[in-house]
Amino acid sequence: MFCRTGLLLALLLIGPNGCATTSPPPSESIIAVLRAQHGDLIASISSGKPTSDQARDAYYAKMEAIQPPLPDLDSLKEFRAQLAGRVAAGHLTREQAESRLSAREVDLLKRWANRASQYANEQHEIQRLRDEHEEGLWQQKQIEQGTKIFRDRPRL
Repeated sequence: MFCRTGLLLALLLIGPNGCATTSPPPSESIIAVLRAQHGDLIASISSGKPTSDQARDAYYAKMEAIQPPLPDLDSLKEFRAQLAGRVAAGHLTREQAESRLSAREVDLLKRWANRASQYANEQHEIQRLRDEHEEGLWQQKQIEQGTKIFRDRPRL
């Protein structure tokens, strides 16, 4: 039992990528804040104050400040730049670009939320296994101490 638990604990620590050095995803609370800020971003863009670019610059600056860094944030910024280029070239309207960018942001927030939830569940499972392992060690120690006491007891 202890060997199986230890192996499972090691596998959980290593994770699905086979690498124990990957940084953890943002927490669920950070994702909730980012979602709220994204809603504020969309509302401020709709109102026209500040401009869409100013509002997104501020939003992206907040996302860049998060530690550990948000995965795929660089690809989102690159996508934003590509859309700006397509608008400048006349291939997209500003509204089309805003719609596509907002959809990409929402999709990324969903993926981050899924990763955060999965990570939180893994951490709970790791803690449960640690607790189970410690309980098993405590029980084993009690058994060994009880055996010693019984063995060393004087015989009549």
